[in-house]
Amino acid sequence: MEVLKVDKQHQLTFLLSEFDKLAEQPFVKDYFFNGLHLYMQAVPKSKFFSKAYNRIPIKAPFYHSDIIKQFDQVDLLNRKLPKPKSFSTTEFNHFLKVVKNSLTLLQRETDPVTYLDQKSFRLYELERGVSIAIYGMKADRQLPLESYVGYTLFKNGLPAAYGGGWVFGKRSLFGINIFEPYRGGESGYMMCQLLRVYRQAFGVDYFEVEPYQYGLGNPEGISSGAYWFYFRFGFRSLEKELNQLSLQEFEKIKTQKGYRSSEETLLRFTESNIALNMGKGIPLTVAEIREKVTALISENYASNRVEAEKDVVKNFMKKAGKLKALTKEQKRVLVEVAFLAEVIDVKAASKIKAMVEMILLKPIDLYEYQKKLKELLA
Repeated sequence: MEVLKVDKQHQLTFLLSEFDKLAEQPFVKDYFFNGLHLYMQAVPKSKFFSKAYNRIPIKAPFYHSDIIKQFDQVDLLNRKLPKPKSFSTTEFNHFLKVVKNSLTLLQRETDPVTYLDQKSFRLYELERGVSIAIYGMKADRQLPLESYVGYTLFKNGLPAAYGGGWVFGKRSLFGINIFEPYRGGESGYMMCQLLRVYRQAFGVDYFEVEPYQYGLGNPEGISSGAYWFYFRFGFRSLEKELNQLSLQEFEKIKTQKGYRSSEETLLRFTESNIALNMGKGIPLTVAEIREKVTALISENYASNRVEAEKDVVKNFMKKAGKLKALTKEQKRVLVEVAFLAEVIDVKAASKIKAMVEMILLKPIDLYEYQKKLKELLA
């Protein structure tokens, strides 16, 4: 900084402008920027940059005469969603600002919020004062096959929860973070409203949750018995032995007054993911595809991915025919789709057509891409 004569008050601006030069290499930019470990201070210039005033407009607040703890979650998940809310440009810009401020005020960040794709933004106004916004990411930040879809849940217009789902066909890995003032109360109802939105917006019927959410490296999850929060709404341990243990423990909770699972038992539950399966069978995972691709490259190409990419793309193009000029992001999807076609041995013309449409849609339309992916995996 001294050599370049950048005075202290302009150092941050200077750094940001330098990193902007790496815009075409976003992951390289992230790697080096994060390595600086910068500390910054934000000084609010408006009362709206605050937890009290950062809210979306609502028609009327919902006043509670009761707190819903017990309800038919299957009925709720299957209840038809209303159409997404229509809004003006001014309203839309306000919604985006509230979503982004809600995490900034918590000193938190998720990629779908930071790199939000405005075309994918949808807001659903639901029952009991709950509204849910979902949104995907800009093309240069998307995952190759699955779709990382973020959400913000509002209660009476105030942000009450955030998180996301990693959607792939009929399945979604799911994570939820409820803001502290809203924990307890109707947190189970809010989670099920979120699952309802993902289930119907993307056709998901298999939700999976990782152990951090209920205690792995998360002491609060253990002390609160978060595992039982998910269990009550149909989630079960994927490992057979742990699932059997959970059923035994739950029977004790129901029949023995004041019984609580030990910390040791709750920690055991974190040895496995948990899932809510509302469909038939267990859908294919991205991890399974990744393992097959890794094995293919290792066995047939001596671990040379560059050569493997050329080969599988060439094979796919023979089946698909000539494609129109692709964008950089579409070319990236082409490679992943070509590997997918290779490892699941796609031959049917209808499936190849769906894959071609996946390549074209992934960077530009989150919802239509998901439809084509489900066609392929059906």
